Amino acid sequence: MATGRKRGTSSARIKQILSLIDEYESETGDHSGDLMLVAKWLWHEGKFRLPKYDPIKRIASYLASASRQDYFANENGEPVRRRHAYPVESAEGKQTTFAWFKIEDATPEKMRLSASARRNGTLGDILQLVRDVDYFNRHHNPGDPIEVPTDFTADVAEARFPTTYPDAPPEPRPE
Repeated sequence: MATGRKRGTSSARIKQILSLIDEYESETGDHSGDLMLVAKWLWHEGKFRLPKYDPIKRIASYLASASRQDYFANENGEPVRRRHAYPVESAEGKQTTFAWFKIEDATPEKMRLSASARRNGTLGDILQLVRDVDYFNRHHNPGDPIEVPTDFTADVAEARFPTTYPDAPPEPRPE
């Protein structure tokens, strides 16, 4: 199970990029958080140039992005994701990449691996959200604490209800 612990912003490259956002805010006075405005300013000021990239990794990234957006409608008209990924590990036990498969070609093991990876990612996001809101409540919130419910059982049940209903009541069932 994932612990939800992130390494933070320790890389020099990440720190450099974050300092550019702070520089934009300091120099322009704009604290809107609109990263498109920050990017335009950085580009026009010559403060940021794109790093060289590996075209194969870029193409694979486009393929993964498209794969995450491939849906079809099930018998109830609900969207079902067609393509799924699971982590592929090296002999040393380190993740090297993700393998993708279509749901109609899935095996139970591949689907379990994919579902587990996505669930762990969701758990990590929820843990980070709770940590962020708790910190805000303790240090910056002058009012009632913001609560983040983490039990999604009722939300999932409600989301599974039909969104349209027939105009007429159902026919009585024969006894």
